[in-house]
Order: sequence, then structure tokens, then C-alpha cells
Amino acid sequence: MRVAFLTHQFPHARMGGIGAYTVGAATALAAAGGVETHIFTPALPADVRERLAELAPRVVVHEVLDIAARVAAGTL
Repeated sequence: MRVAFLTHQFPHARMGGIGAYTVGAATALAAAGGVETHIFTPALPADVRERLAELAPRVVVHEVLDIAARVAAGTL
């Protein structure tokens, strides 16, 4: 089974309880077995991206450009 989480906060980048809860829930589901978890979040700074290896192997983090970055890039 695949489970997706969408959050605008992410630990160590944009602080908040929502981001910490999202990562904790995704990690717990992945550890339970049989669940592939995905987290979708706005683009992360390089130092935070390096910490993604700490997550369980079955947690996949997808970075999505936020609206401001898309406007600046001319793709919105």
C-alpha cells in the first residue's frame, strides 16, 4: 500500500508541529511494514536535504517548488 502526506512544513526547514508529526507518522507507517510512504513538501535547503537519509528507507520525500519559486521561474 502507498500512503502520501502533503505538508508545507518540514523539520529543520520550516518548523512546526505539523511537519514533525508528518515525518513521525510516515516513519512509523514505513516501519510497520507493507506500507510505502511518500511526503510531498516545498523545496528544501541543501542542509536539510542531507538529513533525508535519516528517514526509514521506505519513506520517499518529494520536493515541489512553491508558488513563489514557480512564479520566479516563469512556470506559473
